[in-house]
Amino acid sequence: MMRAVVLVGLLAVTSSGCKDEEPSPIEIPAEVRGMFGRNADDLYHGTRGLEIDGESIRFSEMTMVVTGGKMVGDTFQIDRAEVRWKKDDPGKLPKECKGTLARQGDRLLVTLFKKDSDESCESILKGDWTEWSKVTELPAWLHGTYGGSDPYDEGPVVSIDAKKIQGHAEGDDAVVLTEGFAFAGKEDELFVTEATYGKTKCKGSIVLFKGELSVGLDNQEGEGGFCPIYGGVRWDVGKGKVPSGTMTNGKVTAAFDGTTVTLTNQDSPAFTCKQQVVRTSPRSTTDKSRDDLTVLSGQVLTLAPAEPASGAESCEKRMKNLLMQQCQVYGGPCDDESIGEIEVHCPTHLVVGDPSGPGRKVALLPNDVKTVACYDVTGTFTSQ
Repeated sequence: MMRAVVLVGLLAVTSSGCKDEEPSPIEIPAEVRGMFGRNADDLYHGTRGLEIDGESIRFSEMTMVVTGGKMVGDTFQIDRAEVRWKKDDPGKLPKECKGTLARQGDRLLVTLFKKDSDESCESILKGDWTEWSKVTELPAWLHGTYGGSDPYDEGPVVSIDAKKIQGHAEGDDAVVLTEGFAFAGKEDELFVTEATYGKTKCKGSIVLFKGELSVGLDNQEGEGGFCPIYGGVRWDVGKGKVPSGTMTNGKVTAAFDGTTVTLTNQDSPAFTCKQQVVRTSPRSTTDKSRDDLTVLSGQVLTLAPAEPASGAESCEKRMKNLLMQQCQVYGGPCDDESIGEIEVHCPTHLVVGDPSGPGRKVALLPNDVKTVACYDVTGTFTSQ
């Protein structure tokens, strides 16, 4: 009997000594940590793409904990890792994987196999990932003014700065970014995960390809409010393309201060428009056929929309007198009621000709009766 008891005790000790110890997680090297994605869809599975920190690798509802591995050059060699999904039963043993995370600059190549075979493990992670980062301000490479591609298009469509995307249609709200993601080293696309347009939450993307902008946003909640769509080419003000100083033809003065131009006529009070130059474009001799301006070659300066700074009444009076004269020529009823209300506006374009002799030609658009009545730009402009 004593011998049997001793034998049982030895077996118990032997059994206890041979029991496998539970492997402990190891720290994931800093070289492969970060947030990574392949496309915009990776942002909407519960994580912001593939998230790797010192403790685990996460994607969607999956968490991988590494229990064995080491860095070999730029590659993290995973000898053993445990994978769990939220949907797994608590008592279920974790799937075991092995493989590599190969870092090449901003890219991460993920290759995983089942621990005891060459079969793919968690194929959802397989592939070429690129590091991206969260932003709460619109990146500098998007900043600028955008509009139509034709140099004679009126007014910009949309402007972008660090805080907002502002459309230029009347009553347009600003799009304010809350959160977005951009690939490292790439300045062509921003994934918008949350933004507001008025009271509507929006998501989508902003693409800038070869100077052409495309803003496509959808209602984040799928119903209710509206989210805007914008498009256009980047408008630039070329260095040295805007004249400096002041020039006049004796009837109209154009004063340039950086990218701001102030146009003033000789009325009292003077009709004055102060406007920002938002784009410069070359004018060719063939353009004359479209607008019949006297300027053959030079620069087309697109002006930001603006209301007259002063003198609108004198210009309206000048316009009314001109219409009255035309009315009398054609023999129509010529009174205030028949002429109706007159509104004057600042020009949309200033066309500045190349220097020729002592001065240069200048023209304004639109080339209509109102512009001609308010600003007589005939003759030659010379510097003051």
